[in-house]
Amino acid sequence: MFRDLFLAMTFLFIVMLSGPSVSASSPTNQCYSIPVATPFKKLNPIQNETWCYREHSESTTHIYRHTRNQESRAAFVIEKNQNKISLIHLYERESENKIAMQEASSFDELVPPYPVPVDLKNIKTSKIIKLSKHFPPSKIQQDDFDTIATKNRDKVHGFEVEIPKSEKASVSADKMPQDGYWWPERGMSILDPLRIYDRYVKGVTGEDPKSREWEKAHHSDGSLGWTGHCNGWVVASILYRFNEKTYYDKKTNTYIKPHHIDGMRAETSYCANYAFYGRRYYEGVGELKDINPVLFHKTLQYYIKHLNSPVAFDEFNNEIVNNLIISGYEFEVEQKDARKFQVTAKLRAHTYSEYFVHKARVAKSSIYQYKYNLFTDEEGKIIDGHWKIGKNPDFLWVPLSQEKCPGENQNMHHDWVDHIIENLEPVSHKSL
Repeated sequence: MFRDLFLAMTFLFIVMLSGPSVSASSPTNQCYSIPVATPFKKLNPIQNETWCYREHSESTTHIYRHTRNQESRAAFVIEKNQNKISLIHLYERESENKIAMQEASSFDELVPPYPVPVDLKNIKTSKIIKLSKHFPPSKIQQDDFDTIATKNRDKVHGFEVEIPKSEKASVSADKMPQDGYWWPERGMSILDPLRIYDRYVKGVTGEDPKSREWEKAHHSDGSLGWTGHCNGWVVASILYRFNEKTYYDKKTNTYIKPHHIDGMRAETSYCANYAFYGRRYYEGVGELKDINPVLFHKTLQYYIKHLNSPVAFDEFNNEIVNNLIISGYEFEVEQKDARKFQVTAKLRAHTYSEYFVHKARVAKSSIYQYKYNLFTDEEGKIIDGHWKIGKNPDFLWVPLSQEKCPGENQNMHHDWVDHIIENLEPVSHKSL
């Protein structure tokens, strides 16, 4: 009996000593402070964010952004298999999660969804600071990693110049950008939808969320004629369909009209989890010739042609930010020599309305034209590019899913807008 007890105690002691060998096989991560760009007008164009790199296995790396509220969905996966590198990420359209996967032979060929390094081993910059703290992924991010590991993926292979014919691509009719008002700060017209929002939430909860007070304290400058919520329109237009129904709230005896919902969407979509390409020009900081034409060309191919997703862009390469949405393009390619190609890019770009919108419709569009040269290697892969003399866009960005930031109204949440639509009965125009 004592012999058996001694053996059991010895075994337990050995197991306790061997504890570290168990943790050694678990995923390890390292976090960094990385400066990233933002398209949102009221925020500093460069924000320091915490990004973590977790070696999930010998072939898989999880890359994710850490935030205090633990609600960030910013994350993607890098997989290395033999001579292929895969980048996998999620994006949301009309509350449905989709998975995209790029395959390439090198990191340089990838179009990362976030402006952070995909391979830290080759990064040499003092702007990226290694942190002593290690943060695990949030529950939302871990759920997304699990989804990526188990669900089917939409594969995208490489990006090449189409020669000699032109290349055309467009999102489908159901993905066309929706019209909406841009809700300028000057005049504070946004306060009317916020008044309706506050009244509705108070009617349900008994407490006034005071979204108007927050807005007046943070977004009421109006000294610049171009400041407003066009970024909120971009996010709402791509992530949602315009709601043209009118609702009646019996508790508050209030009619909630389409332009009220439009304003609430623009306000609660002021920020987002977004992909960003290029660098925003701001007060002399940045490059007037950014975004690089190679990244510009590949990004349009990736999202519009392969993922059926519109792409937003800032049309001015200076301090002014005016966000428009690209739903289609035509690349006319002219070969100049063996590895040099001149591209004329014609973009179908949509803009917001200057007036309240009451009906669901495609946003007004026009053609924007840019010219640039692309250079390829022996295999036809794009390796460099330069803008032709003239204008060029500042940056591209793509809303991937809802996510709050400090610049968004902290007394509002998009779930309450959904609550209105899901819980109130629509009324006919005849009854108004």
